[in-house]
Amino acid sequence: MKFSLVCTSLPNGEQASTIAHELINQKLVICCWIRPMHTAIYEWEGKVREDIECELICKTIPKHIPGIQAIIEKNHPYEVPYLAVFEGDIVHKGYGKWMGDILQ
Repeated sequence: MKFSLVCTSLPNGEQASTIAHELINQKLVICCWIRPMHTAIYEWEGKVREDIECELICKTIPKHIPGIQAIIEKNHPYEVPYLAVFEGDIVHKGYGKWMGDILQ
């Protein structure tokens, strides 16, 4: 079974939690991780900036990527949100079955 990890960064855990709950409730993801706050240093509009962010990582299957992207874009506070998708194969059969039972 193919799976995807969808990653985005947000300014705080509350916003990440709101998006995660919506994705879970719509059965678009099987699980979300909200990783602790970290420092992001980047260039935006010609200036180097430094902000504190958290990372939201969502476990899903490829067919749900468009729906996840739409929810993240709708609810994300950034003008240009980071959104990356990583794909792979599930190795553990039981985990793959659990994902398939809920998400397919």
